[in-house]
Amino acid sequence: MPRDLPLSNGRMLVTFDSRYALSDIYYPHIGTENHSYQRHSRLGVWANGQFAWLDDSSWERSLRYADHTLVTNVEARNARLGLALTIVDAVDFDRDVLVRRFTVVNTSNAPVEVRLFLHLDVALGGNSVGDTVFYHPDYGALVAYKNVHYLLLGGRTSERAKLDGWTASPKGTGYGSWVDAEDGALNGTPLAFGSVDCVGELRLGAVLPDRPTVAHAWLAAASSLEDVGELHASVLERGPDSFIERTRHYWHGWVAKEADRLAGLQILPKAVQELYVRSLLLARAQTDAAGAIVASPDSDISGAYSPTGKSVAPVTDVFRGHENYAYSWPRDGSFVAIALDDAGYGSAARRFLEFCARNMSQTADGRHAYMLQKYLSNGSVASNVIAWIDERGAPRLPIQEDETALVLIALRNHYERTHDWEFVASHYHGMLTKMANFLTDFRDPATGLPLPSQDLWEEGEGVHAFTVATVWRALQDVSYFTELFSEPTLTERYMRAADEIKRGVEEHIYDGAAGRFARSLHRDQRGRYERDSTVDASLWALSYFGMFDADDPRMVATMASVESALTVPGEHGGLARYAGDRYQQRQRAADMGVAGNPWFLCTLWLAQYKVQLAKHSADLEPALRLIERVAAGALPSGVLPEQIDPASGEPAGATPLTWAHGTVVLTVLQYLEAKATLAARRE
Repeated sequence: MPRDLPLSNGRMLVTFDSRYALSDIYYPHIGTENHSYQRHSRLGVWANGQFAWLDDSSWERSLRYADHTLVTNVEARNARLGLALTIVDAVDFDRDVLVRRFTVVNTSNAPVEVRLFLHLDVALGGNSVGDTVFYHPDYGALVAYKNVHYLLLGGRTSERAKLDGWTASPKGTGYGSWVDAEDGALNGTPLAFGSVDCVGELRLGAVLPDRPTVAHAWLAAASSLEDVGELHASVLERGPDSFIERTRHYWHGWVAKEADRLAGLQILPKAVQELYVRSLLLARAQTDAAGAIVASPDSDISGAYSPTGKSVAPVTDVFRGHENYAYSWPRDGSFVAIALDDAGYGSAARRFLEFCARNMSQTADGRHAYMLQKYLSNGSVASNVIAWIDERGAPRLPIQEDETALVLIALRNHYERTHDWEFVASHYHGMLTKMANFLTDFRDPATGLPLPSQDLWEEGEGVHAFTVATVWRALQDVSYFTELFSEPTLTERYMRAADEIKRGVEEHIYDGAAGRFARSLHRDQRGRYERDSTVDASLWALSYFGMFDADDPRMVATMASVESALTVPGEHGGLARYAGDRYQQRQRAADMGVAGNPWFLCTLWLAQYKVQLAKHSADLEPALRLIERVAAGALPSGVLPEQIDPASGEPAGATPLTWAHGTVVLTVLQYLEAKATLAARRE
């Protein structure tokens, strides 16, 4: 199920899904560990003898953020209960606590007794084995713990600075503490252990018609009972609203520091302006304090989603049991870091580059370095889909070579934006030249091209146009630094390799008969290369990274094929990844006969190409229409999924996808720069 409302401070990240259930609780690193893995904690409301969980169909819900913040503005109405709720949630920007304010309005004509029930379903450390939850009498709160993981659920009303009721219970299919809540009275069980959940109660008393009544709750995270208790005491002492308001002001200030860029957005449609700012905030929210940029906090990615609650199975899909996107891919992270740098938020980009420098792999001789496929946000190597031997049983590196190259591209971009000479110098020999040595030597002498590695879609090994474009650009960028550091021998070595790579593309990847570039080369059983001419949106990279001009006839023909073959028409259209893509596709979409689900990334890549191609201001209009299409496909909260179902517009794949939001920022800034340049040229 999509995560409509992620909230984060770089250490604690929580998400609310489309039915406003609390679905992920990451701490102390974003993406590692999820203390609510595949669990959903709900808010229940009891009013004059009637009960409803906020995720059921009796509620009308609006899930949004307050403008320019990582603070929510959730509205819910229930005609049967005669209540309207406004809920504000914030993960404090400095302390590891989720603070929530519930404003309850009685929409009926008579007083209504109201009780709120705060459900907490835990899987501490990512599993439900050996969890304990208990009521702490000194805190007046529930505490869940295992090992060094502690969560405290506290609350207050205008009458009491503690929970009014509580219960803890073992849980399983069809039972748990939530069952006890549905009669409006908790049994007060003070302890449960094993696989457990708990519920805390807040009694608001009689709520009069049109007289708002307010209650608060909070969820604090720490590594010990003492520390989580200190957070609890701090919220009580300072008042929960102070944490919400200071967090609101923090994010307002974070956005407003780039006032000049925000002013430049005014020429864009309102929806695009809002998506740009929301994309910046979400990119920052999914950047760990230690530097990792997490692809998505959505831990339900392995299941298909329908807002009706019915199971919707993909037509074809790889089984991904107990897997998700809560990892840091150097590829995704590099694009997002470039976007943050370009938008003026270089400190987050710098932390990502430092993360890569700390965690890169090196060869035994110490001369070469490369990035593995993906990492946990604590720096550990994550699960890997790439084997250490190829189909013939020969050893190979389990890498996607573009990820190493993109880190170098991001580093050059960081220097261009910040001019942080000392930062580059500190990583010059430790990272830059070692990675460049790897890119230079990890090549086939017969073709000059990089050796085969996994493609960016993680579906096949080969020599991919996207990978080749990034390697070529990375060698150009490192050569820029070797010139600055006066090492002409290295400059000549890297530039020669780049030249050989470009010649290899022209000789082997360009398909003269088809008049366009192929997406990949694949080795046959005899070790010879064969072209894979599948039309793929990632071919945009050949011009985006500068290997070929956008108006090079070969590039024009290639992108014409991409647009023609991969455009998905209709209200929920866009650009598919490649012809015949069936990942996360559902039956109705398959029946439409489209190339695949529209991916927001790919739609934005086409927009970027059209911006590159523009010679006059009017030429930019098709790019803006594509950006607007992406904005129209966002969830009401502003969150972008990885892809959408073209039949229904429902999210498909990880939601939100950080890379998609980073690409929004990059595309909007590229559009604005081209708009200004072309206008000045006309003058």
